Amino acid sequence: MRTSIAARANLELIDQNYQRWQENPASVDPSWAAFFEGFELGNLPQRNGAAAVAAPRPVTRESPLQTRIDGLVYAYRTLGHTVARVNPLADKRPENPLLTLRELGFSEKDLDLRVRSKFFADSEEMTLREMIARLTKIYADSIGAEFMHIQNTRIRNWVLHRLESRPDKHSTPRQVKIAILRARVEYIGTSSLEVGVRVWAENVATGERAVTLNSHLVFVSVDAQERPRPVGLKIEPRDATERALAEAAQARRQHRLARFAEKAARIKDVDTAANEEFQWRFESARSVLPEDALFGNMMFPGKMLLELDEAGGILSMRYCKGLVMTACLDAMDFYTPIYTHEVVTFKAGLNHVGSSSLEVGVKVLAEQPWSGEIRHACTAYLTYVHLGGDLRPQPCRPFTPRTEGERRRWQAAAARRERRLERVKRLKAALSNEQRG
Repeated sequence: MRTSIAARANLELIDQNYQRWQENPASVDPSWAAFFEGFELGNLPQRNGAAAVAAPRPVTRESPLQTRIDGLVYAYRTLGHTVARVNPLADKRPENPLLTLRELGFSEKDLDLRVRSKFFADSEEMTLREMIARLTKIYADSIGAEFMHIQNTRIRNWVLHRLESRPDKHSTPRQVKIAILRARVEYIGTSSLEVGVRVWAENVATGERAVTLNSHLVFVSVDAQERPRPVGLKIEPRDATERALAEAAQARRQHRLARFAEKAARIKDVDTAANEEFQWRFESARSVLPEDALFGNMMFPGKMLLELDEAGGILSMRYCKGLVMTACLDAMDFYTPIYTHEVVTFKAGLNHVGSSSLEVGVKVLAEQPWSGEIRHACTAYLTYVHLGGDLRPQPCRPFTPRTEGERRRWQAAAARRERRLERVKRLKAALSNEQRG
């Protein structure tokens, strides 16, 4: 007959069950097991000023081997979350003295012992080293699980089964990487400033970093009426490195000013018939909603860039009949702001096809529906790489420009490609110098 916690008055029975539970937690009724776990939880000592969480009963080197093995399993189930690597930026995992080999009654020379526990992995035999590794994957990897405090035995056992029946689901992938972004102001003009942005991919396991993106963004300081206003600050280079950054930024500024000399004419360049010259083209349109605004009623350029990239990506996928990845965005100039309640149209056309990459030009038009006025907001040139099912570059099918407009765009795209390759070459040289320095 099952005993219940209601029979607490029988101290002899409680003592007998407690001794049995100490020897083997599974040998007593689940209600008694939950009672004894709660009892020991309430009697745990204080650690570092706070009550310690439920921990396994102390074991000594003299304790029977099987008791120590079962205690190890219980320890990781109870305390594994305290040493989980939940912080990807930490150099090493947290430590808990209660999970050391010595505290659990083992030493380094025990790691190759063949052991098993009927409370873990269906009593599968393995080395102590393998058991610790598997428990670490389940309870102390990049995800921690704290559940042994749950008093409902059915729920607690369900969680335990879910965690331990599929250990591979909780293992850390071999190539875990995090993105590290750095942004710094490299030049300040009268009412604008240039920010250099670099992104690294870092291998969490090895700490190795590789540059995945390098770009320069120009921002304009505006007042409450969205008109340019002076920045009011200047940057004085402190050394040769900063002077080189400032000089490069000034050179880019001169190129921008040359392009902006045609700004008035570019705003009026809204000829939609030119898009008909493209053999491969794509067009989409949408209204600008209030949530698209960064402040006031001006559309956030970042959102426009996202949809601009999407338009070019759709055209590229259709041409390649497969996956593509954005590889580069060439200089993109904004000729006019786009406001909420206007209609923005993205016109994408295929400009050039290389061995495994292709360039797409996207013209963005802003329209006031109530007046019919259309403005040329910006034009961007994006390069995509054709990927196979293994996510490696794959050859693109050949493309031959037919019309005069397509041949002109092909030549302009080829010239941009040469400049792009030269920029990459300079960037690689600069990165190499930084590493040596």
